[in-house]
Amino acid sequence: LKGTGGRGAFEFVDGTLVSCFRDGKWLLLDEVNLADAEILERISQAVEIVHTVNGDNVSGRARLTIAEKGGDDSTATIEMHPNFRLFACMNPPTDVGKKDLPPSLKSRFTELYCDELTDRADLRVVVNRLIGSLVGTPPTDEIVDFYLACREHCATKLTDNDPSTPKPHY
Repeated sequence: LKGTGGRGAFEFVDGTLVSCFRDGKWLLLDEVNLADAEILERISQAVEIVHTVNGDNVSGRARLTIAEKGGDDSTATIEMHPNFRLFACMNPPTDVGKKDLPPSLKSRFTELYCDELTDRADLRVVVNRLIGSLVGTPPTDEIVDFYLACREHCATKLTDNDPSTPKPHY
């Protein structure tokens, strides 16, 4: 431990968001609506475009300010690499334990809704893509039949006798 007199020291290490932001990598955030408020605020900062004026040129690029660095350089500002892309996935906020994203953050994304698959041909494609590389000849029809039977069973039998309770999503 150099320069610490043998006492030990903490060092800030860039996380995934910071390194992708700086290096121009793509980042997928799954179940983003389960993140803590502090994390969502940092994500919001990463997608906030800051416009700077240099003479007659106006450029917009997000910047992250890292106040946690500590030491002599107590803050660091990192400019977003032009190739950085941020993708976020979430289940509907109607599911148990889920919440919606704050409107200020949600408005910065393009929202795509993907309905659940129920078509047998679509399900066969998914099963073959996911399991085909693991098993020589996957039991595709059996897996699809099992999934559809489970869906049907849950839709008809899994109930708490309260019609206002939303049906389960798969």
